[in-house]
Amino acid sequence: MFDILIHTSCRYRFLSSATLAVVIIIGALFIPLLGEQTSKAQSSGASSSSASGGASTSASASTGSVIVNNEPARISKNVINSIVKNSQSRTVTTSPSSIAPLVDLETVRLGKSTFASNGYRPVADVTPFRIIGGHVSLSSPKSVKLVAATITGNNVDHAVVIDLTKVRDVKAGESIYQADLGEVITGTNPFTRQRDTVSNFTDLLLWNNSNSPLTLSDDSEISMAIVFR
Repeated sequence: MFDILIHTSCRYRFLSSATLAVVIIIGALFIPLLGEQTSKAQSSGASSSSASGGASTSASASTGSVIVNNEPARISKNVINSIVKNSQSRTVTTSPSSIAPLVDLETVRLGKSTFASNGYRPVADVTPFRIIGGHVSLSSPKSVKLVAATITGNNVDHAVVIDLTKVRDVKAGESIYQADLGEVITGTNPFTRQRDTVSNFTDLLLWNNSNSPLTLSDDSEISMAIVFR
């Protein structure tokens, strides 16, 4: 009887040890999987909350903070890239301007400053080439004059005043003006006060022909499309 109890006890001890080993193995297999599922769920929740937060931030930023809510731009054809890829380098033996006129686009920021009465500001100089056409746009609080001049050495050989036509008011204290350029321009010379003609001129200047100084703003600038040869 005593032997039977001893054998039974040993058998139960063996079974309990085996059961414990099985439980430990199962736990070792499934606990990492549960941890991975938990981290994925947490990360998914964080992503959705950040996405919803970003959407609400974007919606709130787009309300009243911009003038126009534009859609994303789509570029289907890039002409510049195709021209660059298809172009081949070649040796230039003559000036390009002797074959065809050249075009230059310039924007000069006048900036916040004081334009003195009867003051001049050079905005373009194409020497040794000659201007034969183009267009000028000016943003300024008040109208000023554009002067086309032929300057060689230390002399202003010829000069003519060009009126800038007001296009429209942009805001309080800021308007847009414009003028066309030609190969031959006749008008008043601001230096001699006499009638003059410029042909194939070299320089463009702004002239404040007012008796009072002009206060320019940060938005004051002049843009030019100059055709020269």
